[in-house]
Amino acid sequence: MIQNGKKLKELILYIFNNYNNSNLTETKLQKLLYYCDFNYYQKYGQPITGFSYSKNTHGPTIKVLPKILQELEREGYIKRLKKQNYYGAPQ
Repeated sequence: MIQNGKKLKELILYIFNNYNNSNLTETKLQKLLYYCDFNYYQKYGQPITGFSYSKNTHGPTIKVLPKILQELEREGYIKRLKKQNYYGAPQ
């Protein structure tokens, strides 16, 4: 288990419960997580997840997100779709 991943997992599950999951790619999830953390940081002076973001081609990313998603899938909270969206990105 990823250390301090509980808040990140809770935020991911919150996003999944309040977003159109059939169109959600990992790239879009990374962006939503960043915006949530950034907006929370602006208001309260600390991020929700406590993870730092790295600069990436398609925007800021949390490096451990794939491992967190694997844990959530193993625990039965999420199910990854094995298909691609309109642009060819995995969902």
